Amino acid sequence: MIKSLVFDFDGVLLETAEIKTQAFVRMFESYGPEVVEAVVSHHLLNGGISRVEKLAYYHRVLLDEPTTQEFLDQRAAQYSDLVLPLVLKAPWVAGAEEFLEAHHRSLLLFVCSGTPQEELRLIVARRGMDHYFKGVFGSPDSKETIIKRILDQWSLQPAEAVSIGDSLTEYWASLAIGVPFIGRGAGTFAGLGLTALEDLTGLEEALARI
Repeated sequence: MIKSLVFDFDGVLLETAEIKTQAFVRMFESYGPEVVEAVVSHHLLNGGISRVEKLAYYHRVLLDEPTTQEFLDQRAAQYSDLVLPLVLKAPWVAGAEEFLEAHHRSLLLFVCSGTPQEELRLIVARRGMDHYFKGVFGSPDSKETIIKRILDQWSLQPAEAVSIGDSLTEYWASLAIGVPFIGRGAGTFAGLGLTALEDLTGLEEALARI
Protein backbone atom coordinates (compact mmCIF):
# COMPACT_ATOMS: atom_id res chain seq x y z
CA MET A 1 0.00 0.00 0.00
CA ILE A 2 1.28 3.46 -0.87
CA LYS A 3 1.87 5.53 2.26
CA SER A 4 4.17 8.28 0.98
CA LEU A 5 4.87 10.47 -2.05
CA VAL A 6 8.18 12.21 -2.71
CA PHE A 7 7.82 15.16 -5.10
CA ASP A 8 10.49 16.95 -7.02
CA PHE A 9 9.73 20.68 -6.91
CA ASP A 10 10.61 22.56 -10.09
CA GLY A 11 8.50 21.41 -12.99
CA VAL A 12 6.50 19.01 -10.83
CA LEU A 13 4.73 21.21 -8.28
CA LEU A 14 5.47 24.63 -9.79
CA GLU A 15 5.97 25.64 -13.42
CA THR A 16 9.51 26.88 -12.84
CA ALA A 17 11.59 24.77 -15.23
CA GLU A 18 11.84 27.51 -17.88
CA ILE A 19 12.70 30.10 -15.20
CA LYS A 20 15.73 28.02 -14.22
CA THR A 21 16.79 27.50 -17.84
CA GLN A 22 16.60 31.21 -18.68
CA ALA A 23 18.65 32.07 -15.60
CA PHE A 24 21.51 29.95 -16.94
CA VAL A 25 21.13 31.63 -20.32
CA ARG A 26 21.50 35.06 -18.74
CA MET A 27 24.49 34.00 -16.66
CA PHE A 28 26.45 32.68 -19.64
CA GLU A 29 25.24 34.81 -22.55
CA SER A 30 28.39 36.95 -22.42
CA TYR A 31 30.41 33.85 -23.36
CA GLY A 32 28.63 33.53 -26.71
CA PRO A 33 25.86 31.41 -28.25
CA GLU A 34 27.88 28.18 -28.46
CA VAL A 35 28.56 28.20 -24.73
CA VAL A 36 24.93 29.07 -23.99
CA GLU A 37 23.77 26.16 -26.15
CA ALA A 38 26.11 23.76 -24.35
CA VAL A 39 25.04 25.05 -20.93
CA VAL A 40 21.33 24.74 -21.71
CA SER A 41 21.77 21.26 -23.18
CA HIS A 42 23.62 20.04 -20.10
CA HIS A 43 21.14 21.70 -17.76
CA LEU A 44 18.14 20.09 -19.45
CA LEU A 45 19.76 16.65 -19.47
CA ASN A 46 20.72 16.90 -15.80
CA GLY A 47 17.61 18.10 -14.02
CA GLY A 48 17.72 17.56 -10.28
CA ILE A 49 21.47 18.18 -10.03
CA SER A 50 22.45 21.06 -7.77
CA ARG A 51 23.25 24.41 -9.34
CA VAL A 52 26.71 24.42 -7.73
CA GLU A 53 27.61 21.14 -9.44
CA LYS A 54 26.36 22.51 -12.75
CA LEU A 55 28.22 25.80 -12.40
CA ALA A 56 31.43 23.95 -11.53
CA TYR A 57 31.04 21.85 -14.68
CA TYR A 58 30.32 24.85 -16.90
CA HIS A 59 33.30 26.88 -15.72
CA ARG A 60 35.82 24.08 -15.27
CA VAL A 61 34.92 21.81 -18.18
CA LEU A 62 33.10 23.89 -20.79
CA LEU A 63 35.14 27.05 -20.25
CA ASP A 64 38.35 25.56 -18.85
CA GLU A 65 38.45 28.21 -16.12
CA PRO A 66 40.03 27.71 -12.70
CA THR A 67 37.48 28.12 -9.93
CA THR A 68 37.39 28.31 -6.17
CA GLN A 69 34.53 27.39 -3.86
CA GLU A 70 34.13 31.09 -3.08
CA PHE A 71 33.70 31.84 -6.80
CA LEU A 72 31.14 29.05 -7.22
CA ASP A 73 29.23 30.26 -4.17
CA GLN A 74 29.14 33.77 -5.65
CA ARG A 75 27.86 32.45 -8.97
CA ALA A 76 25.24 30.36 -7.19
CA ALA A 77 24.11 33.47 -5.32
CA GLN A 78 23.79 35.33 -8.63
CA TYR A 79 21.67 32.49 -9.95
CA SER A 80 19.47 32.60 -6.86
CA ASP A 81 18.97 36.34 -7.27
CA LEU A 82 17.71 35.74 -10.80
CA VAL A 83 15.32 32.89 -10.06
CA LEU A 84 13.94 33.50 -6.57
CA PRO A 85 11.59 36.43 -7.31
CA LEU A 86 10.14 34.57 -10.30
CA VAL A 87 9.76 31.23 -8.52
CA LEU A 88 7.80 32.94 -5.75
CA LYS A 89 5.26 34.07 -8.37
CA ALA A 90 5.28 30.99 -10.63
CA PRO A 91 2.01 29.16 -11.33
CA TRP A 92 1.25 25.70 -9.97
CA VAL A 93 1.57 22.71 -12.26
CA ALA A 94 -2.02 21.82 -13.20
CA GLY A 95 -3.52 19.52 -10.61
CA ALA A 96 -0.70 19.85 -8.09
CA GLU A 97 -2.33 22.16 -5.55
CA GLU A 98 -5.60 20.26 -5.70
CA PHE A 99 -3.85 16.94 -5.14
CA LEU A 100 -1.85 18.23 -2.16
CA GLU A 101 -4.95 19.74 -0.60
CA ALA A 102 -6.90 16.52 -1.00
CA HIS A 103 -4.24 14.09 0.24
CA HIS A 104 -1.83 15.76 2.66
CA ARG A 105 -3.76 14.43 5.66
CA SER A 106 -3.85 10.82 4.46
CA LEU A 107 -0.40 10.45 2.89
CA LEU A 108 3.12 11.34 4.03
CA LEU A 109 4.20 13.97 1.49
CA PHE A 110 7.78 15.19 0.99
CA VAL A 111 9.73 17.49 -1.34
CA CYS A 112 13.09 16.28 -2.67
CA SER A 113 14.80 18.88 -4.88
CA GLY A 114 18.15 19.91 -6.28
CA THR A 115 17.48 23.48 -5.08
CA PRO A 116 19.59 24.46 -2.05
CA GLN A 117 17.69 23.36 1.03
CA GLU A 118 17.59 26.74 2.77
CA GLU A 119 16.27 28.48 -0.36
CA LEU A 120 13.80 25.66 -1.03
CA ARG A 121 12.33 25.87 2.46
CA LEU A 122 12.08 29.65 2.14
CA ILE A 123 10.11 29.29 -1.11
CA VAL A 124 7.81 26.63 0.32
CA ALA A 125 7.13 28.77 3.40
CA ARG A 126 6.67 32.04 1.48
CA ARG A 127 4.17 30.37 -0.83
CA GLY A 128 2.21 28.90 2.08
CA MET A 129 2.89 25.31 1.01
CA ASP A 130 4.73 24.03 4.06
CA HIS A 131 1.68 22.56 5.81
CA TYR A 132 1.35 19.99 3.02
CA PHE A 133 4.69 18.33 3.70
CA LYS A 134 6.27 16.23 6.44
CA GLY A 135 9.69 17.30 5.16
CA VAL A 136 11.27 19.58 2.55
CA PHE A 137 14.78 18.55 1.47
CA GLY A 138 17.25 20.00 -1.02
CA SER A 139 20.90 20.04 -2.00
CA PRO A 140 23.73 19.52 -1.26
CA ASP A 141 22.42 16.00 -0.54
CA SER A 142 21.68 13.89 -3.60
CA LYS A 143 18.21 12.68 -4.52
CA GLU A 144 19.15 9.11 -3.66
CA THR A 145 20.48 10.12 -0.24
CA ILE A 146 17.35 12.13 0.55
CA ILE A 147 14.92 9.40 -0.48
CA LYS A 148 16.83 6.77 1.50
CA ARG A 149 16.73 9.04 4.56
CA ILE A 150 12.97 9.54 4.20
CA LEU A 151 12.40 5.79 4.02
CA ASP A 152 14.59 5.20 7.05
CA GLN A 153 13.25 7.99 9.25
CA TRP A 154 9.61 7.15 8.52
CA SER A 155 10.07 3.35 8.60
CA LEU A 156 8.87 2.97 5.02
CA GLN A 157 9.56 0.13 2.61
CA PRO A 158 10.49 1.20 -0.94
CA ALA A 159 7.21 -0.18 -2.28
CA GLU A 160 5.27 2.02 0.16
CA ALA A 161 6.59 5.23 -1.44
CA VAL A 162 6.32 6.75 -4.91
CA SER A 163 8.75 9.29 -6.36
CA ILE A 164 7.41 11.91 -8.79
CA GLY A 165 9.85 13.85 -10.92
CA ASP A 166 10.46 15.47 -14.28
CA SER A 167 14.06 14.40 -14.90
CA LEU A 168 16.10 11.26 -15.37
CA THR A 169 18.01 12.16 -12.19
CA GLU A 170 14.93 11.40 -10.12
CA TYR A 171 14.16 8.30 -12.15
CA TRP A 172 17.62 6.78 -11.71
CA ALA A 173 17.66 7.61 -7.99
CA SER A 174 14.28 5.94 -7.53
CA LEU A 175 15.30 2.92 -9.58
CA ALA A 176 18.45 2.45 -7.52
CA ILE A 177 16.43 2.35 -4.30
CA GLY A 178 13.49 0.36 -5.66
CA VAL A 179 10.92 3.13 -5.20
CA PRO A 180 8.19 3.26 -7.87
CA PHE A 181 8.42 6.34 -10.10
CA ILE A 182 5.95 8.51 -11.98
CA GLY A 183 7.29 11.04 -14.47
CA ARG A 184 6.01 14.49 -15.31
CA GLY A 185 6.55 15.10 -19.03
CA ALA A 186 6.12 12.15 -21.36
CA GLY A 187 8.91 13.13 -23.75
CA THR A 188 11.63 12.95 -21.11
CA PHE A 189 10.82 9.33 -20.30
CA ALA A 190 9.98 8.00 -23.77
CA GLY A 191 10.98 4.39 -24.25
CA LEU A 192 11.48 3.63 -20.55
CA GLY A 193 8.16 1.88 -20.10
CA LEU A 194 7.02 3.93 -17.12
CA THR A 195 4.02 6.09 -16.31
CA ALA A 196 4.54 9.69 -17.41
CA LEU A 197 1.94 12.44 -17.03
CA GLU A 198 1.61 15.76 -18.83
CA ASP A 199 0.62 17.37 -15.51
CA LEU A 200 -0.68 16.19 -12.12
CA THR A 201 -4.39 16.16 -12.96
CA GLY A 202 -4.09 12.42 -13.57
CA LEU A 203 -1.94 11.61 -10.55
CA GLU A 204 -4.65 9.86 -8.54
CA GLU A 205 -5.40 7.49 -11.41
CA ALA A 206 -1.70 6.82 -11.98
CA LEU A 207 -1.19 5.95 -8.32
CA ALA A 208 -4.15 3.58 -8.42
CA ARG A 209 -2.42 1.60 -11.17
CA ILE A 210 0.77 1.01 -9.16
